[in-house]
Amino acid sequence: MRDLKKYIGYTYCGLTNDIQSEKQLHNNPSDFTVFKFNSQKIAKSWIRTMLKMNYSIGEQNHIDWQYGYLYTVSERTSELNRRTQLAD
Repeated sequence: MRDLKKYIGYTYCGLTNDIQSEKQLHNNPSDFTVFKFNSQKIAKSWIRTMLKMNYSIGEQNHIDWQYGYLYTVSERTSELNRRTQLAD
């Protein structure tokens, strides 16, 4: 397992179709913010923008796109079980 303590304070984001499950998967972050997208094209544009802003991006399966989410990584959030593109 990777030690993610150095990423505390970073912003983590991703795309999903099941926002409630995704929030629970990350241990219900208090600042979990959701964005609703009307098309896959808009969702993919948003995630590219997040990458340019050097945010850490969760695993992208290119199927889920209805919602975007982001939150601040803390000691109580869960990113360890996800394939993650971490900003350095």
